[in-house]
Amino acid sequence: MKWLKRVVLAVVVTAAMSVPAHAAEQISNFDSKVTVQQSGRVDVVETITYDFGYASRHGIYRYIPVVYRDDKGNLFKPGFSFDEVSVDGQAVDYTTKNEGDNKVIKIGDPNRTITGSHVYTITYHFDSLLVDKDGDLLRLNVTGRGWTVPITKASVTINGPSTPKLFCYAGLVGTKNNDCTINSATSAVTTTGVGIGNDFTVEALWPAGTVANLLLPYKTPWWVGVLFLLAVVYILTGVGLIIAALVRWVGIRGAEKRAQNDQTIIAQYGPPKDLNPGELGVLSDNKATLVEVTATLIQAAVLGYIKIEQTVEKSLLKKAEYTLTKLKDFTGLSDNEQYLLTAVFGGASTIALKDIDKTTVPAAIKKYQSTLNETLKTKGFYTKTSKFSTPAAIGGLFILIFLVFTPFVFLVGFAALPIGLYAYKRAGQTPRRTAEGLTSWAYVEGFKLFLSVTEKDRLAFTDAPARTPKQFSTFLPYAIALGVEKEWAKQFEGIDVAKSMGWYGGNAQAFTAGYLVGTLSGSFASNVASSVAPETSSGGFGGGSSGGGFSGGGGGSW
Repeated sequence: MKWLKRVVLAVVVTAAMSVPAHAAEQISNFDSKVTVQQSGRVDVVETITYDFGYASRHGIYRYIPVVYRDDKGNLFKPGFSFDEVSVDGQAVDYTTKNEGDNKVIKIGDPNRTITGSHVYTITYHFDSLLVDKDGDLLRLNVTGRGWTVPITKASVTINGPSTPKLFCYAGLVGTKNNDCTINSATSAVTTTGVGIGNDFTVEALWPAGTVANLLLPYKTPWWVGVLFLLAVVYILTGVGLIIAALVRWVGIRGAEKRAQNDQTIIAQYGPPKDLNPGELGVLSDNKATLVEVTATLIQAAVLGYIKIEQTVEKSLLKKAEYTLTKLKDFTGLSDNEQYLLTAVFGGASTIALKDIDKTTVPAAIKKYQSTLNETLKTKGFYTKTSKFSTPAAIGGLFILIFLVFTPFVFLVGFAALPIGLYAYKRAGQTPRRTAEGLTSWAYVEGFKLFLSVTEKDRLAFTDAPARTPKQFSTFLPYAIALGVEKEWAKQFEGIDVAKSMGWYGGNAQAFTAGYLVGTLSGSFASNVASSVAPETSSGGFGGGSSGGGFSGGGGGSW
């Protein structure tokens, strides 16, 4: 068996030795011709012999930095442009784009692939590259360390107004190795074996004053400073308005709270006659939410306009489901109640909550909530300027203030002024009850007190009406609107409320007041909420080592 192993080994070695060296991608020759004009302009012609080996590629890309910093942190932005490109001596089309501080050129046909060796000639220029450093210095990173393939041989010839003094460095970034050859007679510099991540850097030095225009550090134009100052004033003005809006809002809310504290709360045994459950809920806390929607649906059922039926009971694995059935015309209800119910049924006489039209009903509910607000103002309970969405808008301002003072100030800061103006206006529209509104609010709070008292406290109400099943149903929508439905149900423990529950179809075996309230304020309210939810994301160029300098960059195949 030993002879078989030797035969196999010999075959493997022979096969490996037979694979051509050019099977892997590489740059076999990178030659650069650099011409320094007396004006300071630098023209570069790169001839890159790129061997794709057996790989099928479209062509190559080349990127060159166009923004630089020196060892002292000075910023340089020399003008740059790609001029022309050829492949194997033929002019070809190419695309260029900006990527960060780099200019990128892409050469090749996306509908065609090539293999083997091809010669790419890329011509580009810088408007000026020489800097004042012991004379007129050109420090050129010939190849750049960003190539994805090794470079077998690299060379550069530098021509200028006169013969320059040349220095070169090759190897890892920062190396002081002079692993390169300088031909002073021809101003040519060569090196071999530029590995991936290595640099080939050449310095050419002429006497001071050789070129007319040296590259100077980039100076921000004066008008940029003015714009910056204006931007700061703009943003600070916006922030100031936001803070003023908060102060204004807090002041109004504080005055409203003090006015409420001046009211005397006396237990009331029924709701105000001029308020339905939805309006009563808003008057209580200045908010129009889905609680008012749920209370309005239950009110319509209690009054005999619709029937609510639980078709699927809630369980560990199932969600409760409900169906609404229209029993008679809605004309006996208030305008806002009629509008809401008409939108929910959408012309049908029976509808499952899960089948409510999510494209129209959410908008209808927003309008219904708006009508509640407008009705309360019409009735004289709120000032005409009151806007009930103000608290939410003011709350969002805290987030904006946080964003304004982050490092991304100019990304978000420009929204500060318009939002500040809007917020200041809306802060002045914070809901404010009139004298009549405060009186009615105190009445509602007295009714809420009656609905939420314990059995022991109820005994203190000597003239309170007797508890009856009918009373339970009549006041239940108001208790839900005020958020005290559980307390209301507790007052009816031991009382058979089923006698007054013709408006609801559910589990008759567990038909207690507590069970019913838990169902209506829990799973039914949750179904209402889900049913109306709308459907829906560089180194420096100080000298004396490789790396840094102008040009450079890298490239690869695509």
